[in-house]
Amino acid sequence: MPKGASDNTTPHIYPRNGLFFEGDIGRWELSGNSKNLTYSCRIELTTSDNLNPGIDFEIIMNVNVDNSATLELRWRGGGMVYSNYTGYLRSL
Repeated sequence: MPKGASDNTTPHIYPRNGLFFEGDIGRWELSGNSKNLTYSCRIELTTSDNLNPGIDFEIIMNVNVDNSATLELRWRGGGMVYSNYTGYLRSL
């Protein structure tokens, strides 16, 4: 399967489209709160695909003790939020 291709397991963000791009991770940070049993992951990446190279994004994911999670994908150049997700994680 080519990079960035949908494998039909990714939920669509828009009725017909998902967000797929290639990129390079510039910096990442994983932190946890042992008192609240929560974890946060922050990833900064820059796109490297042929259509939109050089765009900086930030992905922030928070996971709670009850497996609920939030995820936000935003453009670092202007703070525009592309996607918000709130839901639950499940094992595959």
